[in-house]
Amino acid sequence: MSTGNGRKPERPRREPRPYRDPAIAYAVMGAVVVIVAYATGSGVLRSLAGGTAAFVLATAWTWWRVRSRERSAQERQAR
Repeated sequence: MSTGNGRKPERPRREPRPYRDPAIAYAVMGAVVVIVAYATGSGVLRSLAGGTAAFVLATAWTWWRVRSRERSAQERQAR
């Protein structure tokens, strides 16, 4: 699109989703862990356990960090 034929169109703003977006990304990475582990000779249950553990740990860490950032922002606003 060019601005030569009129106004530049506004792009719709995407609402940030600090909890959902990382969970989706970590689910995909967990699936990759399962596939790679199984492809390299690990059993199905062991692969699933590794992928699930990777997903749970990464998601918990990210959510904890996001929540602590939100808390500190609220404390700064309260001052």
